[in-house]
Amino acid sequence: MCDRVLLRAPDSRQSARGADRGRFLETERGSAGHAGNGCVLERVARRVVGSGNAWRWSAGLVWMAWVTVALMVNAASAVASPANPAGLAERADRSNLEAPVRAAAESAVDASSAMPRSAMAIPIGASDYEFANGSEPIRVFAYKPATYRDGPLVVVFHGVARNAEDYRNFAINLAERARVLVVTPLFDRERFPPERYQRGGITLAGEPQPREVWTYAIIPRLVADVRAREGTPDLPYFYLGHSAGGQFLVRLAAFLPEGPVRIIAANPGSHLFPTRDAEFGYGFGGLPAEWSDDESLRRYLAAPLTFYLGTADTDPNAKSLDRSDAALRQGKSRYERGHACFAFARALAAQRGWTFGWRLVEAAGVGHDAALMFAAPEAMDAVFGPRSH
Repeated sequence: MCDRVLLRAPDSRQSARGADRGRFLETERGSAGHAGNGCVLERVARRVVGSGNAWRWSAGLVWMAWVTVALMVNAASAVASPANPAGLAERADRSNLEAPVRAAAESAVDASSAMPRSAMAIPIGASDYEFANGSEPIRVFAYKPATYRDGPLVVVFHGVARNAEDYRNFAINLAERARVLVVTPLFDRERFPPERYQRGGITLAGEPQPREVWTYAIIPRLVADVRAREGTPDLPYFYLGHSAGGQFLVRLAAFLPEGPVRIIAANPGSHLFPTRDAEFGYGFGGLPAEWSDDESLRRYLAAPLTFYLGTADTDPNAKSLDRSDAALRQGKSRYERGHACFAFARALAAQRGWTFGWRLVEAAGVGHDAALMFAAPEAMDAVFGPRSH
């Protein structure tokens, strides 16, 4: 028994641009009487569904071949009846009639398979998928509102608990308000300890690493994958991280700021001060000259970085708060450290006459809580700017 292919309309909730990528086709278990044309169309459907962008190029050709198959096979499948005594003879000739049409349909799909492909679009609602990322696959949790129309994208970075699925859920409120697509990659503790996550993997055991192996380098590849899935090569995007995810982003802003419209670091436990007087992690000390010279500091201060701070994140004994000597020199609490770093950076930019691209936004009355930070009215301002709500 073979699968029978049925035609259905595209999901009206999908954007016209996405058009439910290839999901014009679905398979349904057919009866033995449909085995001939069912097997042919099943092969056609599977290959078209997997062809991504190629579907849009070859839809007309495949459609015509498919309809021709259906009409001609149905004619050949007529059974004998008082109204159709020739049915048995026609059925006997069925294979002769179907073969050239089958060849035409599969030839059309073969042609489409040679065209550029894209992965399936991210579905509406909550979902998750695996981003290949070469030999180091990453689990990604996503959310697409029913009102989403072609962008932008917000990449969300989880905290030290490595709870990417929770962070995706925390961001649903923001996604619905702003009609944005959200993806949250999972950086598990086993493969991405603090040196590779909070500090981006630019040094391992104190040794500088090639840029291509930085954890930071994964993010542009992830964005490119989402753009391919959505069929929008120019999709604008933002980075939003909280706590350890905020630490990841303040350091990313120093070493790989290109691409996102805005980088939003919410309540990081420690900061990267633009100075060579503090060791790396807290400053630029000990890094190679090309990563820590004045040009590097100037580029860092020009980055589109926003500190998004909860005014109640003031507990000096908060769980998981960095209380090393280097961190305590930045301030007693996350809120205090954020203000100290911002003020230091702004003063340095003014002293040197450098562009200062940073912003500071506060969520009134919110402590160290990602869900509340993302749901706060100020989140729209922090991520998208003061005229976004």
